[in-house]
Amino acid sequence: MSVWLLCALLSSLICQTEQDGHSLPIKEVKVYAEKTDTSDFGEWVLNVEWRDELKAGNNESRKVSYDMEVLRTEQMRTVHSETIHVTPDNTALHHWKWTSPIPLQCTSHSVRLRRRDQHHIGEWTPLYTYKGKDVGATELVVYPQDQAYVVGSNITFCCILETGDVLLSSSTFPNRISNRTYITEPVHFDSPSNSSSDIPCDVNRGISKNISVGSAVFIGYPPDDHSLICETQDLSSVKCRWEQGRATHLTAVKTKTIYTLNGRNCEFNKCVLPAVLKQVTNWTLIAKNPLGVKTLTDTADPSHRVLLRAPSKLSHTAYARSVTLNWTWDMINYSSFPMICRVMLLQRKSTYNVGVISYYLAFKLITVLY
Repeated sequence: MSVWLLCALLSSLICQTEQDGHSLPIKEVKVYAEKTDTSDFGEWVLNVEWRDELKAGNNESRKVSYDMEVLRTEQMRTVHSETIHVTPDNTALHHWKWTSPIPLQCTSHSVRLRRRDQHHIGEWTPLYTYKGKDVGATELVVYPQDQAYVVGSNITFCCILETGDVLLSSSTFPNRISNRTYITEPVHFDSPSNSSSDIPCDVNRGISKNISVGSAVFIGYPPDDHSLICETQDLSSVKCRWEQGRATHLTAVKTKTIYTLNGRNCEFNKCVLPAVLKQVTNWTLIAKNPLGVKTLTDTADPSHRVLLRAPSKLSHTAYARSVTLNWTWDMINYSSFPMICRVMLLQRKSTYNVGVISYYLAFKLITVLY
């Protein structure tokens, strides 16, 4: 009887283990790199997505965790591991991302995960691999290429060799991470560069044939623009200007700062938009380069931001005890815009201000001299 009871207990434990582990499989695992405008020259972020099919009737309120492990596939060397915690949901698509210390193109990376809760640690999933460019490489290449980094960055470069290439002893890539890939120690960039910084990879290809390829990187700062102000001169358009702040040192076409004002592309201090008078307008300037984004705003009624142009056709007629001044503006929009004109009279080293209110394009001021 006791033997039968012991067998029953063991059978129950086995069934419970299967219910907790194998009947709750991790499914639909996807591994992919995060794409950006410069992904072809260096991918850094690895994404993992999966579903965990929790069956109804299980205690879904209990905390569930996943052990995540990233390996360099060829060497089967673990380069990152951590445990994450999620809220159980039998319909949720779970997501996790990892930033690699080297570009993902350098070599293949594999991910595996397992589920754990308060009572059970599941089995590891199979390896899911994101292939590097060293698999079947047909050219000598260095990663990352043509990318911008902020001053103070530490960057690890890799060099992928062709079949038959031999890395020269003088090369700056001392560490081998796969059959064809070598990496540098982290390179520290402590100052900006107005031109690109080159990291060369030197190899020998055949008898007395040395070849060198390099990676150009750009070191600088994110945009630091400030003090946006928008004004009108002709009452039909608004011109916005601002201060540039600290120089980014990124002047190449791929890295220079791009400006948009209310969604329209423009150049530095050359943004012009239509003006709507007697209506409060919001202007939003976005300055963007590969290292960051700066957003500036200004709000005003353009009719309160009028920067009048200088008058033209200024003339005068002088008499014994008076003078007549005449001037006009070549701006038709000024005809309906009230303004105050100030004339400064210089006489015997004294200055007099005379205010004149007018609504016309042509102005005339008669001043009596004493």
